[in-house]
Amino acid sequence: FYLAGASRGKNIDAKFIAALVENQDEALRTLQWLRDVREGAGERQLFRDLFKLTAESNTLNASIITNLEFIMIKIPDLGRFDDLLWIYENVSVEQIKFVAITVFTQGLKEGNGLAYKWTPIKGKTAFALRKLMGFHNEKEWRKHVVANRSTVEQQMCAKDWDNIEFGKLPSVASARYQKAFGRNAALKYAEYIQ
Repeated sequence: FYLAGASRGKNIDAKFIAALVENQDEALRTLQWLRDVREGAGERQLFRDLFKLTAESNTLNASIITNLEFIMIKIPDLGRFDDLLWIYENVSVEQIKFVAITVFTQGLKEGNGLAYKWTPIKGKTAFALRKLMGFHNEKEWRKHVVANRSTVEQQMCAKDWDNIEFGKLPSVASARYQKAFGRNAALKYAEYIQ
């Protein structure tokens, strides 16, 4: 646990596998904590590296698969939907890939704007999603995805300043568009800042 929180950019593969062998439950809880952006470390790359290592390790068993599936179901709350796409594209275990793409597709079916934000339009992953969602061609798929995306940039382009929820913006967008918010939604933005 200590190493996981202090190892950004470091390789702790061997130590994590040793922890997994020693106590699978605690190691996988640490992996989950590692990705948790609200109550954990919020580490994206280290989580992804260790998730892949765990999924493809020689110690993989039914219990670990079940726990990894549980983590993937929670990923939209722990991290970002694109973590699921990364798992689908980078992990070689078919059962894990299937769960990742299924959880992502469920987010799309529920109309989750964050799932649509990360949805690819082209490529192999887009083709798999398109097939699971029942779209037959790329043009229909693209129109569907774009129509269901709800990003601050789209609201800004549509001059929908009154409906931007400043408290729910990603930190990068919040910092990047401060001047635009101040010019176009001065009163509401000032109230939010207060």
